[in-house]
Amino acid sequence: MSHISKIKLLFSSRQKPTPLDTAAFFFSGGHMGIFTLALPFVIMLIGGSDKDLGLCFGLGTIAYLISCLTVAKHLDRFSPKRTLQFSSMFIASAFVMIFICTRMFLAGKLPFGPVLTITIINILSCLALALFWPPMMGWVSIGHEGPTLSKRMGIFNSSWSLALVVSPLIAGYIIQIDPTIAVLTASVFVVAAFIAISVAREPENHNNFNSPSDKHQELAETTHPLNGAFSSMTRLALVTGSLVIALFRTQFALLFTENLGFSKPQFGIVTTMFCLANFIGFYVTGKTKNWHHKLTPVIVSQLMTAAAMLIIIFARSLLSLYTAAIFIGISQSFIYSSHQFYCVSGKANRSGSMALHEILIAAGYATGSLAGGYLAEYLSRYWPYGFALAAILIAIAIQVVIFTNHKKTLTRIQAT
Repeated sequence: MSHISKIKLLFSSRQKPTPLDTAAFFFSGGHMGIFTLALPFVIMLIGGSDKDLGLCFGLGTIAYLISCLTVAKHLDRFSPKRTLQFSSMFIASAFVMIFICTRMFLAGKLPFGPVLTITIINILSCLALALFWPPMMGWVSIGHEGPTLSKRMGIFNSSWSLALVVSPLIAGYIIQIDPTIAVLTASVFVVAAFIAISVAREPENHNNFNSPSDKHQELAETTHPLNGAFSSMTRLALVTGSLVIALFRTQFALLFTENLGFSKPQFGIVTTMFCLANFIGFYVTGKTKNWHHKLTPVIVSQLMTAAAMLIIIFARSLLSLYTAAIFIGISQSFIYSSHQFYCVSGKANRSGSMALHEILIAAGYATGSLAGGYLAEYLSRYWPYGFALAAILIAIAIQVVIFTNHKKTLTRIQAT
């Protein structure tokens, strides 16, 4: 077999990874694994404060939230391939602009305020981000229903989360040399995602892949009676979990390096451990079904996150922080996967449900970024984790009430 034939076989839709999985791998590695890790250090490099950092991430997340709300109902009208190509190149260009602006400021040649300039560019890239993940997940789901859909999404989740195992470790060492080089590296990863998307074959029925069908109707009729309760419960868990992830990806970098005195490469290792635990959690959750519609896994996963917040607040050793990162990685993969499962079960409009999934994540990210920035700026860098702990415990209390009420209602219905 020739080398060209081997490459075609690798990117064939019947092989693993598919072009879309490859694109998700590179985009996730570039955006979440490298750029998000480097941006806090870029903000500090240009003289920004904790509040500036929180605003940069928070406003970007709000922009993503608004963009998701705006485009969710219109994405199916356009070619997913063209949409993904446009968004990936726009975001790669935004990263290059951040690199150029930072270098110009350091050289004393930037005529604008550096923090405001980079914040605006980040907001624009987050607006374009809504044109990447929702159509990507919609495209991945074409032709899959029921168990095959669950398996396909499991492969997809494993692909993008696997990138986060390696890329933060790379980013940590590059940031140690120069945070701006890390931003430029992130743009290269996103360009690689663009190339993978360009290799993928355009779906023939992209205008109709979310239309109702007999299969969807059958799914709706066989939906578990507690699915509504678990959908509501995991929505709360997803918001508070995303709040924690926002703190981990923004404020924790400064607490880890400046307050606790650990190095940037060590922070890259901590982040890699979180991502490895996240990947393992996605893999295990996708392979098992005995957690479906059970209260204990939902509560235990959030208690693991709460325990991680306590560790960050009180612990000072590197081993303890490794443990906290692993706890967050495992628990958040389950929370993410469980809401993904409950929110689409029995639904005809899968892309709309996935848009809601992304909106809840964005809401948690925005809350964590903004609240974390202000609490760290005006109180201390430990306060954001106390805030997250309180939010988790309140969410658990509400979830227990929701579950109990649904169980009582179901019991009364069955009794009659």
